[in-house]
Amino acid sequence: MNPVRIIAMSAPNGVNLRSVGKSTSGANVNPSIAAAMCSGMPPLWWSAARLKWADDTYGITLLHDELLKFAEGVKQRENWRIQKGRDYLDKLVMLALLEMSKPNKYRKDKPKYEFLGMSASLFSGYWKKRYEMIYRQLEDWCSLAINHIYKNNSPTQG
Repeated sequence: MNPVRIIAMSAPNGVNLRSVGKSTSGANVNPSIAAAMCSGMPPLWWSAARLKWADDTYGITLLHDELLKFAEGVKQRENWRIQKGRDYLDKLVMLALLEMSKPNKYRKDKPKYEFLGMSASLFSGYWKKRYEMIYRQLEDWCSLAINHIYKNNSPTQG
């Protein structure tokens, strides 16, 4: 069973063939079976995984809001200073969501700092590590979704 393929097949808009890989199982899995295999998954994990592997933006508002809460918490803990009038946190969150859905476009730093409206030196010297913390959280939610599928569909379950 390939959990990435399971997640992608459960999306209403179909499979994102660029990222789902080959199936590791000979079993025929249709979209309704795939959705059942994901049952009980927290909506946050579900939305992150479907954004990444199925280009499904249905849960984008939930992802944005929760990722912004995460970013605000990190900002407070780490005492980030943000120039008054700059909406960097929201832009960092939006960039993370864009990179998750369009990884080839945002793989390099240039499109990232251009999206954020800052210089390359400001991005690489001050904001890149901060952005990566936010993006990593989104990746962690995807990993939790995969683990959920493995756990719920292992032979010892039931």
